Amino acid sequence: MKQRVAAIIIENKKVLMVTGYGSDLFWTPGGTMENGESQEVTLKRELLEELGVKLISMKPYLDYEPPKGETTYVSRSYSYLVNYEGKLKLNNEITEMIWYSKENFLNQNPRLVKAIETKLIPKLIEDNLI
Repeated sequence: MKQRVAAIIIENKKVLMVTGYGSDLFWTPGGTMENGESQEVTLKRELLEELGVKLISMKPYLDYEPPKGETTYVSRSYSYLVNYEGKLKLNNEITEMIWYSKENFLNQNPRLVKAIETKLIPKLIEDNLI
């Protein structure tokens, strides 16, 4: 199983979510660590590949495992609050991005990957970040 490193990008009490691959679910930008990569190198690479931006800083936020019974290729996710440089733009496999709010969560629209919906978003709300 792979480990995933995710960027938590927050602006105006909303968190950036992305989707792609014809999926109807959204997730945080980021990706799986390649052989020998550090979490920082993974996040730098993924932000540039997916959104065309440069990682400036990263602060550990929340590590979590997928909920029991969820089918996923990821065994653990490491999320970081990040600052970036550049203009966000869709690249490679990302087909859409949205700014996701507490209201989106309460209305369950759009739908999120289950681990993000059950672990990350409640923590962001609890910490008054969204």
